[in-house]
Amino acid sequence: MKVSFYHLGNSWIAFKGMVKKLGLETVDPPKITRKTLEFGVKHSPESACEPFKYILGEYRDLLEAGADTIFYMESSAEEACRIPQYMTGPKTILGRLGYKFDTIAWGGKEQKELLEDFRKVSPGLTMFKFKLVQLFGIIKLHYIEWLEDFVNQLRPYAIDKEKCNELMKTGLDLIDKAQSIPNLIKAKRKIKKLARQIKSDRTRKPIPILVVGDLFRILEHEANQHIFEKLGNVGIMPYRSFYLSHYYRKGGKIGPWGKKSFKYRRKFASRYINSTMAFGTLEAVGDTVRALKKNKVKGIIHLYNFTCMPEIVNSVIFKKIAKDFDVPLLSLVSGEHETVAHQDTRIEAFVDLLKK
Repeated sequence: MKVSFYHLGNSWIAFKGMVKKLGLETVDPPKITRKTLEFGVKHSPESACEPFKYILGEYRDLLEAGADTIFYMESSAEEACRIPQYMTGPKTILGRLGYKFDTIAWGGKEQKELLEDFRKVSPGLTMFKFKLVQLFGIIKLHYIEWLEDFVNQLRPYAIDKEKCNELMKTGLDLIDKAQSIPNLIKAKRKIKKLARQIKSDRTRKPIPILVVGDLFRILEHEANQHIFEKLGNVGIMPYRSFYLSHYYRKGGKIGPWGKKSFKYRRKFASRYINSTMAFGTLEAVGDTVRALKKNKVKGIIHLYNFTCMPEIVNSVIFKKIAKDFDVPLLSLVSGEHETVAHQDTRIEAFVDLLKK
């Protein structure tokens, strides 16, 4: 058995750490290319969202790279998002094209059900060990998210922006190789030490903004066209509302975190929305209102995909929030025909507006 994963930005590194803890062989996912998306577009239903098309193309790439089992993130079918179709749809399509493979799903079920699924690939797995494996995956995911935020918030001050890219690459490699929590702590210390070697100008005053929207576009760098890097390069301090580790922490059944830690988001969001359509929608509204009330950000960028039902609804809410707090809002709607030049032009105009 050779297990691989779709990217979701750098999140696959945490999934890989979990699978290795189960003693299974892994295959690193190939880099996403234009051909990845082209394959997904060609074989997906026309009305499918862009993440579906990306993921279909990625699955094909994983199988071509030698994987025979795909580890993926599952979600509750109660949500309005199409995440529950991100495996059933591509598996049916790829099956018709002659591809055969097994799957491992994490999330979307009760712990007992998940344990039974994981025992199919790891016989003898106990609930105690299973929770330890999941906890390690969540903690590793948290370190990846910390690194991304750390580099994104260093970039506006850095004299040589390329050094930040090098730090990100080195940091991800250190986290990938860390197979225990003590080693993750050591990796973090080393990353901070390397960061101190990057020359920076702390007299600069970057403009803070909040990036919200669809989880796939926020996480996947190829889908968002490296927007966090671009913003940092022009003196913008980008914060984000969505963290994948929150998705797994929210259930309150793994680790010391519980649902209570997310109640404040609902409190701040209550003026605009009182129920969630997919994980991240209500939370993003709450984070945005909280940040604006505390004057922590000066603008909003909303990333979402063409035909994404939850985020189309959220786009109306963010327009209302931006109007109420008198801040600029940039809505970037993505589809497979969007060009880099188009997005760059809109970001440039948005940055000019922020700096006035």
